Amino acid sequence: MNVREALNHLLASPLFARYEAALQHNSIFDVLAVGTREVSHAAFLRWLMNPQEGHGAGDVPLRLFLMRAASKASPEGGAVSPLDVDLLDFDGASAECEVHVTGMVNGKDTPGRLDILVTLPGAEGSTQPLLIVEHKVYAEQSGQQTEVYKDWASKNPLNQPQLDGVRQPLLTYVCPDITLQSAPPVEPFIVIEYADLSGWLDDVLAHAGVSERARFLINEYKACLIRRDLFDNPQARERQEELESDKQCSEAIKTLKASPTELRGFDGHVNRHAKAFKRLGIVLSRVASRGDAATVVRLRELAEPVFAGSDWGIQGGTGSLTVYYKPLGRSIRAAFDEDELSQLGSPYLQFYFTRPENEVGVLDLYGGIVGGTADARKPMQEWVKNFCSVLRKRVPEVLDNKAKRGNGIAKIRFDFPGIKETADDQSEVVDKYEAELRECVSTMEALKAVIEQWGATDLLPSIKTNFTGVSPN
Repeated sequence: MNVREALNHLLASPLFARYEAALQHNSIFDVLAVGTREVSHAAFLRWLMNPQEGHGAGDVPLRLFLMRAASKASPEGGAVSPLDVDLLDFDGASAECEVHVTGMVNGKDTPGRLDILVTLPGAEGSTQPLLIVEHKVYAEQSGQQTEVYKDWASKNPLNQPQLDGVRQPLLTYVCPDITLQSAPPVEPFIVIEYADLSGWLDDVLAHAGVSERARFLINEYKACLIRRDLFDNPQARERQEELESDKQCSEAIKTLKASPTELRGFDGHVNRHAKAFKRLGIVLSRVASRGDAATVVRLRELAEPVFAGSDWGIQGGTGSLTVYYKPLGRSIRAAFDEDELSQLGSPYLQFYFTRPENEVGVLDLYGGIVGGTADARKPMQEWVKNFCSVLRKRVPEVLDNKAKRGNGIAKIRFDFPGIKETADDQSEVVDKYEAELRECVSTMEALKAVIEQWGATDLLPSIKTNFTGVSPN
């Protein structure tokens, strides 16, 4: 099959059309290119949390968010509790974005900027902090952000007449999935993952007073949250598996991936279907853009032969690389129907490598969940936590000296001397890091064997039995 034949077959395939359609479920936030901008997320959440805004729900969104956060707070930390939230008067409550504060860290005054600060009126025209929200979409906290905010909050307590004493403001850390964070927030920050955030939005939508305009915006924002998952949405992943399992489509994809130079003559078609082609690893032979990482491009080239076959999928390969374990998704879909999974969420297991920064690249192996509702997904979260624990114990001892354990399974650092930012990571210097990249692939291959053994012996076919109470080990 040559390039022309491969393109003809792939573009005419209903399987490709379904896959491409699954990738196009964009919210208005994505269309406006603000879906990944933290300031845009914060602005929307501030609008919804401010009782004075025109969403029609008054203080209900703020009260419901505080209830969720307070229910997760440690009762020993002196923070606002659900009982306190029930008593508080939100008349005069205000929500602001980008509030500059200063906190003491390591004996030094350190500046910071709160994504969202919600305050209540205090004595003589002053205000008192009630809620702090730090929101991360893809990035992680920089420096010692949460330590700065913790110190500032400790010096600015909440003292309201309805309460029987002083309280600490609620400190919340909103992110898609805390397992993706290598630098989680300090205590007493409360983690609000996107499933929790989506559940809160559902609670707000249940309030009769929400205006139609606000309902539209909230539903669009919920769609935006589903898209912010770094590993693609479940529907697109399922369609990709169907596409790649078709013999002729698989052959066409392999032909196109192996022919970047010949594709130059068909660049109009490649550009028209760029989103789907890029995710399938089909790219034109070109000079990398300054936003691409040559090390990641080369890593994909080295990893593809290792992960060839029906059990692994590869996505990305310019700024980051994701390699995910397909049998987990297949087993879940065989064990649960779509209605169940819409409540429970869909688990995943994957490697993730992002472009090196500050002379370090990190390979992360972890499991997590996308979708589901905040309460119903808890059993699935526990099941994922269990199998991550099992796999963590099975990680080969040879990795122990360099593998940092956390919420995931393994996190391995690789040194890339001289690459401090993306501009340093270009094709003319990538040969210098061939040894590091090959070591990264060798590490993935060793971990791959552990995962496949677990999948063969524990995952199949008893996943539902394990899920309902038997630890998958």
